[in-house]
Amino acid sequence: MRSFFTLLLIFPLISEAQSKSLAQFVTWKPKAGMEQKFEDGYKRHLGWHADNGDTWGWYGWTFISGPRAGQFMDATIDHAWADFDHPVNPSGDREDNEKNTEPYADFQSAMKWQAIPAVSYNLEVGLKTKYMKMIALEVRDDYRAQWRVRTLRNKLQDKPGIKYFRTYKAVDGDNLNHWYLLIGSDSWADMEPTWNAGERLMDSAIFKSISSETLVFRSELSRFP
Repeated sequence: MRSFFTLLLIFPLISEAQSKSLAQFVTWKPKAGMEQKFEDGYKRHLGWHADNGDTWGWYGWTFISGPRAGQFMDATIDHAWADFDHPVNPSGDREDNEKNTEPYADFQSAMKWQAIPAVSYNLEVGLKTKYMKMIALEVRDDYRAQWRVRTLRNKLQDKPGIKYFRTYKAVDGDNLNHWYLLIGSDSWADMEPTWNAGERLMDSAIFKSISSETLVFRSELSRFP
């Protein structure tokens, strides 16, 4: 009987693979003293995407806490898996990156994450808040992890300062036991209800580790057609 109920709870994770819920997150570490050159080069690269008729949206953030403070992350979200079979001009994209971004920053990672709408909310608003808290979970038990994440989501859902709560599960380029909670707000005051998120999630039988980082949205390093 437990196997049946487990399948019912995990089914949303499986079924979402068929919808536009796949995201790609890429991280760069600007070289020492080249932070401004990287940003200028990245803006030129976004211009390349515009000139080539790219229809995808691109978010940009800078980490402001944690071991990656100062690094840059970009993302394109809400895709079907098949979308990544048809990115805009891949060879030209690589060539432009080699010219405009790679001289000024070291590539760190490229990961694909699958959204889990069943334990998210406000998926339609995007990720454009000033701040984004990223809680990384190393999960031992997907079945019970959903319940714990749902409890946190429900606690935050009625807080007007929390603009979105997105749950992702790593599917490529990362530890496949990693889940990520992205929580958006426009001020540190609005973020206050998340301060004890770890207490609500911590259970060593469910999560091997929990960590938190904060990122600031860079509208000038983003592009939305």
